[in-house]
Amino acid sequence: YWSLSAFLKHKVKNAVQFIDNYEHAVAGEARRRGVDGVVCGHIHHAEIRTIDGILYCNDGDWVEHCTALVEDRAGRMGLVEWTMAPARGTLDAPRGAGAPAPV
Repeated sequence: YWSLSAFLKHKVKNAVQFIDNYEHAVAGEARRRGVDGVVCGHIHHAEIRTIDGILYCNDGDWVEHCTALVEDRAGRMGLVEWTMAPARGTLDAPRGAGAPAPV
């Protein structure tokens, strides 16, 4: 007996665990090096969050999810999701921790 739903559930669970392990490993290395945060984009999962006191920023990807990181003049990071942009072609304020004003 083989279950497609069980197979997919296992694959998703493994992917979620991989992403969590990756994020914590990167944050741990940032802490070890004495920095406040890290910006990366190896995995296609856009996110801004704090992991054990380290700011973790991942830009996701432009091709599949149309996400990018932005930084405002005050140094605050935010995420832009192009699919959420207004039809007029300008971007509203991005979402994320300390979201900056529109750029």
